[in-house]
Amino acid sequence: SLDALPQVVLLMHLAALCTLALHPTLRPALPCARAASATMALEGVPPELAKQVVEAEARAATGRTPRVAGTAVLGLLAAASAAVAAGSLAGNEQAAALAEDVLPFGSAPLSLLLDAGVGGACLWAYAQEMQTRDENLDRIWTELQQRRAAAGGANR
Repeated sequence: SLDALPQVVLLMHLAALCTLALHPTLRPALPCARAASATMALEGVPPELAKQVVEAEARAATGRTPRVAGTAVLGLLAAASAAVAAGSLAGNEQAAALAEDVLPFGSAPLSLLLDAGVGGACLWAYAQEMQTRDENLDRIWTELQQRRAAAGGANR
């Protein structure tokens, strides 16, 4: 049953790459896109102030990185399990042998259903993290504008 492990790992990586490349809500998970997506939430803000706002939000959002990483790992495990279950249901002998050893409940259809639920929950959790980030960016930017206006009014 371990003979199929390289194929399962390859399928898992392929599924993860396809998901990141094709699903628009997951693109900000890529490190190069994270800063760009945070900055896009601050369109019209001068770059030097946008950088301050993004840094302030990052300091305020303690624990986001481990939460997002945990969500990604759980999602990838669900994708790998789903790949094994799908291979087993498609009649692949190696996947069926591996499925007997690693799938929860020993049932490919039940495992596929569970994997879909876990994957959906991971997507939801990630979307909530990004929504919270965007709301925090807006709140911090509004507060910064109010402070700058109050400081400008106090100088008059």
